[in-house]
Amino acid sequence: MRVMRWGFLDRLAALVALLNRASDDAALALAEGLKADAAVGPAALEAAAVIRSNLAGPAKVRASSMNGVSNLMDGKTSNRWTVPLEGEEWVELDFKAARPVHRITLDQTGRANEFPEGYEVYVTDDLAAPGKALAAGTGQRNRTVINLPAGTQGRYVIIKNGAARKDGPWTICEIFVD
Repeated sequence: MRVMRWGFLDRLAALVALLNRASDDAALALAEGLKADAAVGPAALEAAAVIRSNLAGPAKVRASSMNGVSNLMDGKTSNRWTVPLEGEEWVELDFKAARPVHRITLDQTGRANEFPEGYEVYVTDDLAAPGKALAAGTGQRNRTVINLPAGTQGRYVIIKNGAARKDGPWTICEIFVD
């Protein structure tokens, strides 16, 4: 009996995690309906905040090079945004409303070696004063997955590359934000 219950809770937690990508009233109602559940209530509360932000419309994307920037969140890994790695490249996402941010995935499908040399991630409500970097590291082959501290929330996500590399560009085929 206990094994069956845990299986159910795992599936329910996975459902709540998927709600973070939704942008419709039915998903918002489901997330809000789960807020009182002891097992998934906090995650459902965050999912509701993300869905409210998603309902404001797709994120506005800007970058140090606007050439190909529309490819960053178009749902297709067959096209991309690419810039030379000179050490001052950046991507900015404006979600139009503050929302929780747990993880950012920079998908470099088919461009395994074209990752950021040294990234920093900022999440803020104020572009003029973004505060300190919440995550920093070196990109990874194929996909760079950046986990942010628990409780991270903001309207803007800024990803900066701060190191040059002569042997290749920085490419992002798709950005996923969870």
